[in-house]
Parts: sequence; C-alpha cells; structure tokens
Amino acid sequence: MAGVWPVALEMNEHEIAYGRMFNELDDEMARSVCVIGTATRDELWGAPEKVGREIIPVGETLFINHVPFTIIGMFKHYESEQERKAREYALAHPVEPDKGAVKRDRGRGGGRKRGNNFVFYLKNATVYIPLNTMWMKFRAGAVFTGYNSAPPAPRRRPRPRSAPVFARTKNCKRRCAARALQQIRNVLMCTHKGIEDFSFRTQEDWAEQINTFIRNARLSGGLIAASVCSWRNRDHEHHARQHL
Repeated sequence: MAGVWPVALEMNEHEIAYGRMFNELDDEMARSVCVIGTATRDELWGAPEKVGREIIPVGETLFINHVPFTIIGMFKHYESEQERKAREYALAHPVEPDKGAVKRDRGRGGGRKRGNNFVFYLKNATVYIPLNTMWMKFRAGAVFTGYNSAPPAPRRRPRPRSAPVFARTKNCKRRCAARALQQIRNVLMCTHKGIEDFSFRTQEDWAEQINTFIRNARLSGGLIAASVCSWRNRDHEHHARQHL
C-alpha cells in the first residue's frame, strides 16, 4: 500500500480498467478511498480462473489496518506475452479434472499469483490511497506501543515524513534530468533546514545495480560449475588409479 498523489497514475504508467483514480479533491479532503490491482482482488475475492467470472470490486469496502476504505477503481491486469498466451490457451482448452483425484491448492489467487515475472506481480499488487489520507488516517511515523490496558503516556505528535519520493521529468535528455535533480535537491535542502539526510537513485543507477547483480550471479555460477567440474575430474582420476 502506498499513499500517493493522483499524478502517480501517469508516473508509474498505470491504466484504470474499472472505476476511476482518486483526484485532488479526494486527497485534499483525506477521503477513505483506494484503487487496487488485480492481485489484491484475486487474494480477497478470488481469481477469475477459480471463480469462473470476472469480479469487479468497485464500491466494495477494503479494511486497511482496521480502517474501512471504499474501492473506487481497479487497475488493468498486467502480464507478459507468454503468460497471456498461456492463460488464453487454458481458457480455450479446459482440462476436465479426474474423478477421485485430489486437487491441490498451491496458494490463493489461482494462476495469477506470481507467474514467471515478479515485476508484473508487484504492479498487480498495487494499492493506492491519497497521500493526505495516508497522513491523516495512519499518522506516518507513529510508533506502535503494544497492547496494554494502561493509558499511553502523553507524547508529541510525530512529524510527517514520506519515503521514498518519486519524480519524473517530461524531457528524457540527460541535461534536463540533471537540472531537475538539482532543483529537487534545492527544495529538499530548504525543507530539511540545510541537512542533507536524503539520497537520490535514478533509473540509470537502478539499471546498473541490476546489471551488476546479473554479472555477479553469472560469475558465481561459473565458479561453482568450474569447482564441480574439477571435483568430478579428480574423482574420475581417483577411480582410474584404483583400476590400474
């Protein structure tokens, strides 16, 4: 779950399949509304593959940390081309279950739970509520003190905080992105009273981290394969000596 401004719909490239996205008025009034993804729908009301029909939970109530929220919209279902073809093939060629066979339930949500692409699952599991609602309803930064019958000691109201903050430039040129990043830094330095207790991570940094992880994984896989090959060669040499 994330508290966002309505512009998050465009920034994160979401598409509304049913209902609507909350607007500036919903955020200003801190209304208890939310927009969910299909993975959240599948977990709570069942996947279409299990239920046999498409469930549209717009207008239903979703409890988030015991606070009721009205679902006003649902995003489209995101999936890879391979998953889409597999789903369409399964619908066109249904498999009749064998009589007396034990049907195993491999988790709630049917075949749409994770699939082969975790990125699509994360996007389908999105739950958005207005940013001001997040602050007013949950008081970001509050500390849970546990279950106790004694009244809690008086304490100062926590200061609002949000992390992370996403930004997107209209122009994709490197110069414009660097200029926008500097402007964001200036604003944060002003609001943080000159203390630079924040950091930035661009899409280039994120892609470089993924490439580094892949290179390290391939390197470690090659070392493991080389070790196994060396061990097998030594074992084969040992058996050959025994035969001699």
